[in-house]
Amino acid sequence: MAILRTPFPIGKISGKLGNLVFRIRNNKTYVCRSPVSFTPASDPASVDRRLRFKTTSGFSKTVLKLHYVKDVWQKIHKNMSAYNAIFKHNYSKVLPDDLSDVVSFFPGFGVELICDPLLIDEDGFIVKVKPAYPDYPVDAKYIQMVSVLILKNPVYDSEPIIDFEDLNSKPVPVSDEMILKILYFDSIKEKYKMYGAHKLFVAFILLNKNKEFLHHSNTHRLK
Repeated sequence: MAILRTPFPIGKISGKLGNLVFRIRNNKTYVCRSPVSFTPASDPASVDRRLRFKTTSGFSKTVLKLHYVKDVWQKIHKNMSAYNAIFKHNYSKVLPDDLSDVVSFFPGFGVELICDPLLIDEDGFIVKVKPAYPDYPVDAKYIQMVSVLILKNPVYDSEPIIDFEDLNSKPVPVSDEMILKILYFDSIKEKYKMYGAHKLFVAFILLNKNKEFLHHSNTHRLK
């Protein structure tokens, strides 16, 4: 509906009149066309694209919370936000409601480590790690595990079809064989029960004697 404002008979119009929209700003009247209503396409391909975008976005935002990740990406992609870089790097590896086994937390290749899960349950997980090759970085004094927990197949329709949690272990001294663990907070334990399927991706951060970032490993899927 359009509104005619005094003084009459000139007045000022504010609002919609036909396919035109009138707005008054700083005592000036601006006219534009009425926006065309838009209904997203509902064909399977369009729905999948939107879900894939949403899943990649959720994963990227979660990865960005992991220790040291943002700085690593930003150092390489100076003209792009770390979020956009992670999103672009992983988009082709993401399905509408799942992640492939080749998603990654970091750009490029990292230090090769052998990663063996010792325990994975609803309370957390424990991992044994050792270097894959003799040329293990000698300047590394500590190692830390970073992880993303993927929650799928919700028990109730009110929950998101896929959800993500960022997890960081405490650093432990580097040795020939290292044990790292992450125990879930109570809030994550409760959320864990709300989903029928779970995935775990981990990577490892190598730190110097001052616990400053040196290297990262490749990303591994544990479960």
